[in-house]
Amino acid sequence: MYSKMLSTGLALLLLGPGNAVFASGSIAADWGYRVLAQAAPAQQAPAQAPAAQPSPTPAEQAAPAAPAEARPAPEVNRLAGRREGNDMLMGKADAPVTVIEYASLTCPHCASFHASTLPRLKSEYIDRGLVRFIYRDFPLDRLALMAALLPHCAGPSRYFGFLEILFRQQLTWARASDPVQALTSLARQGGLTSEAVQACLADQQVMNQVLAASLQGEREFKIKSTPSLVINGKLHTGSLSFEDLDKVLRPLAAGRS
Repeated sequence: MYSKMLSTGLALLLLGPGNAVFASGSIAADWGYRVLAQAAPAQQAPAQAPAAQPSPTPAEQAAPAAPAEARPAPEVNRLAGRREGNDMLMGKADAPVTVIEYASLTCPHCASFHASTLPRLKSEYIDRGLVRFIYRDFPLDRLALMAALLPHCAGPSRYFGFLEILFRQQLTWARASDPVQALTSLARQGGLTSEAVQACLADQQVMNQVLAASLQGEREFKIKSTPSLVINGKLHTGSLSFEDLDKVLRPLAAGRS
């Protein structure tokens, strides 16, 4: 289990010098205004009103169509998700159980959870309408923050497929001598062009959303380490095996299976 040793704000401010994305006018410069405002829970719309869809980010608008050889691999589209507000999720909206995962893409225990536990969670709970699964970024370092931008830029239908690839190939890109090039190569396999990746990594709007979700997790659920699961409002830390997770979920989903 990986721990965040500093508060989100301080840790990310310490990463700033020499990095253009933390220059004056960025999220680090006006932390008390832009991030705190974005971290505040959004007001729910009346039940009869359809939810407003977020505007495309600059990276999504600028991204050209991927050439035929860079079309998404089947595994990218296998885990289709959707966007609700700034959240990316899978599962029925009226599922009796909501599971929120806070994870960092450079966290080995998070990669283990996605390889060993999430597939069974999806097949036995999410796909059966018993769990609404929300993934929220909680980057523990600069490289994790950079990688976290790519699934958001890929769009809802490819979001969870991108996460799967990034976690599965974690040792490849996280330890590469040129992590940006390694991430670009993986993103091209998922259907993003090199130009789209460059635009994504420079997209301040997406970065602010990622950082705001992390800050909200610290404030609302006292998240301090990854992976952390919030199950119907209760915090569970560590990379739970499916067997352990099943013991928590089964009583909550009773009567709906």
